[in-house]
Amino acid sequence: MKNSATLAIAVAIGAAGVFAYLYLTRNPSAIRAADADEQSASRAVAEGAPEFGTASSGAAGRSAAGASSMTAAARGTSIYKEGRAELPDSDLGRALGQSAQLLRTRALLDVAASANLADLRRLVAEANVLTVPADRRDSLEVLLLRWFELDPQSAPQQLVDDALSQSAGVGRSDYLTSVARAWAQVDATEAWRHAGKIEDTTLRAEYESAVLAVWGERDPAAALSGVIALPQGWRKDQLLRQVASDLVRRNPAQAIELAMTVPRVDSRPLLMHIVSEWATHDARAAAQWLGANMNKVNRSVASQLASRYGASDPVEAIAWAQRVDRTGNRGIVGMALAGYAEHAPQDALRLALGIESEQHRRGAISAVLATIARRDPQWAMANLDKVPSGRIRAEATSAIVNQLARTDPRAALDWLKGLDETDVAGQGFNTLAQTVADADPEAAVAMTDQVPAGERVEWIAVVVQWYSAVDPEAAVRWLRSFQSDANYPQMVSMTTPLLARVDPQAALELTMSLPDSKSREQALMRMIQQGGGWRAPETVARWIDRIKDENLRSQAVHGLAAQWAWQDPEGARRWVLGMPTGTVRDSAVAALVASSRSMPVEDVSSLISQIQSPDRRSDAVVNTIMRLAQNDIEAARTLLRRHPLDPARREMLSRQLREHMNVTL
Repeated sequence: MKNSATLAIAVAIGAAGVFAYLYLTRNPSAIRAADADEQSASRAVAEGAPEFGTASSGAAGRSAAGASSMTAAARGTSIYKEGRAELPDSDLGRALGQSAQLLRTRALLDVAASANLADLRRLVAEANVLTVPADRRDSLEVLLLRWFELDPQSAPQQLVDDALSQSAGVGRSDYLTSVARAWAQVDATEAWRHAGKIEDTTLRAEYESAVLAVWGERDPAAALSGVIALPQGWRKDQLLRQVASDLVRRNPAQAIELAMTVPRVDSRPLLMHIVSEWATHDARAAAQWLGANMNKVNRSVASQLASRYGASDPVEAIAWAQRVDRTGNRGIVGMALAGYAEHAPQDALRLALGIESEQHRRGAISAVLATIARRDPQWAMANLDKVPSGRIRAEATSAIVNQLARTDPRAALDWLKGLDETDVAGQGFNTLAQTVADADPEAAVAMTDQVPAGERVEWIAVVVQWYSAVDPEAAVRWLRSFQSDANYPQMVSMTTPLLARVDPQAALELTMSLPDSKSREQALMRMIQQGGGWRAPETVARWIDRIKDENLRSQAVHGLAAQWAWQDPEGARRWVLGMPTGTVRDSAVAALVASSRSMPVEDVSSLISQIQSPDRRSDAVVNTIMRLAQNDIEAARTLLRRHPLDPARREMLSRQLREHMNVTL
């Protein structure tokens, strides 16, 4: 270990040569290979070359940092001693006081190499009281690594316990993280496993981060597995960020591939961290990879990258976003310009207005104005007139309101009341009601009287829907206070579908309390059609029996049977088959057949046989065969044998299967 190649190997391994000792003792041939390099390294120090690890490799660096090193070397004093406490008069102090980083590293390694366990205990204690953090960390990491080599059995537990017993402060943190890094060099898996025994959450987080820094460099896949095994929470998220950074530094594309192999609950945040890190360093490369792999990531990952890409090169980012999101449904173009709008709002809006595709342009304008409204709502509102009228302006208005309402809902309300375009303002009021009621339903209730009469019905309906999620009884009481309003039936009809999901009995009572049968039936139908019947299907079924119009009752039972069958197939079946035969029952049976995705073909066939109308029965057969043929063509053929179709229908069905699924009956 005292071979003269130590210095050159330290240079080859890392800036401070922290783990050079371990490397050299396990690779003795490297010492001989580096002998020839040390003389030139030593000469460089003597001639005033810049110290290793400084950013002075260029001409300017050599003239500045190099001059400092040369002066210190000529004096024979340490460049580290200027402006700080004197080092101890000991082997460790003299090693730290060397005139250049290379010489300092070599001296520390030599001190560690010549020490036994008793010496190491003394040296570690001495290092722990050093006042300069860099001295303390450099010394500890070399000394502790040597200790782990000499005593691999007892050193880990002994050193961790010793570090935890120190007085709170920077010194204890440095000691613990140095122990963690040294142990991770020897056995990262065991070092990581030991973290669970550290009770103090702050110290455990520091320890885990130190182990992960080493482990992630050596075996990123294993390090990732270690983090994935942790329980969900802020600690896990922070460590996922750290391992993502390590993975991206090695190979970003492989990092994403690796992230997609972990459980879904972890893959999403990990992918977000990886893409964010990659985009920070090379947004164009990240975008190129994502463009070829859009099917592998979710929308939020693509949106985050678009935002980063747009911030650095908006024109290029817009073109890329339009290629990878041709329909505009993902909103990636808007996110690309939202990133740019953070620091160039006027130009971002100009670019958004200039996009040719209407779908992309709508999303981009809304995203830009929403981003600007977070920082400067007045600017966003003042520039709304630049947006074309119609749907685009209505969506842009909603985007501005959504942001402004979070900080000043009254200002948003006043602004909307001053807009001339009714349709534009109407969508804005809807957004305002949702945003305010979501944060504070009672505040939304208090604002109702100030809402223009033409917008008040929808405002009340929206507020009740959000209010009922927090306090359904209070929401219903407030809604009933409008019973004298001519638009009350419309309010009830608009609110009961969502109310039924939290309080189905209250929703039904509201519906059936309406003054005339037509209003009751329309409200009940709307509730069923929007999925509000499944929470209390038996009760809804009893109310459906009161509907006099057979066509309306047929639609209602069809909707309820379909919802009920998803939750309770047997209960739905009993209800439907207990009905008297006729049009209404046929409609309900057809709904059961359509919901029978996991039912054996024999049971499906039996249900179809219950349909009395030949035309409705044939429709059910065709629809079921089309569904079965996607995964089980034999089951489809079995059903067709049991329920033959007339020649014209069979030919039409065969043609559809050939053209769309490439299968034959």
